[in-house]
Amino acid sequence: MSDPFDPALDPLRSVRGLDGVAALGGLYVLTAVTVPVVPLVAGVGYLVEVLDAVARGDDHPGVFENVGRLARLTVGGTVISALYGGVPAVILAMTLYGASGLPGDAAQGTITGLAITLGSTASLFLAMAIAYALPAAWGLYAHSGRLRDALALGRLGPITRAPAYFVWTVTGWTVLIGGLAIGDALSVFVVGFFVAGYATVVTVGCWGRGLARTDAAPGG
Repeated sequence: MSDPFDPALDPLRSVRGLDGVAALGGLYVLTAVTVPVVPLVAGVGYLVEVLDAVARGDDHPGVFENVGRLARLTVGGTVISALYGGVPAVILAMTLYGASGLPGDAAQGTITGLAITLGSTASLFLAMAIAYALPAAWGLYAHSGRLRDALALGRLGPITRAPAYFVWTVTGWTVLIGGLAIGDALSVFVVGFFVAGYATVVTVGCWGRGLARTDAAPGG
């Protein structure tokens, strides 16, 4: 019986080989821990490129062959991530700011607590929706090179409603959460960073596989 996850893993094995994927991903996470922000931003272009390669069915993606494209994907992917992630963050900040300005008596305290609960819950669900749509946004941008495509609801809608996209996107996020949890547990050892890095690359591969199997997506 064939492994249902094998199609997502096969293209990743060609990105400098399976050991190379683990090494590059692990080095990326290790550097991100040592020098925050800068390597995280730089790694976005690499992840977007891998996603696009898997979505196109490219078994031998030359991730580092076009440095200019990698730099452009880094900038664009970072901007898209910031725009998407900024929405729930702003809602949560506005909720907390508004609640802090309410009077401190018992009745108002109840209202404040309710407002914070509703605002944080709305932010959580919105963050989940944005996390679900982010792979599609990355894929659209990587395919066309236009930031506006990553924000076009008319193009995002058909992709995110596809069953294949749902399965592989949720699978990818599950792999990432599990990999980061294991990596954190093993962070006292160097191998923990490599586990987290490898999980990150496999996650992007799952996202790319979902796009490849979605007719409405570029390369689908």
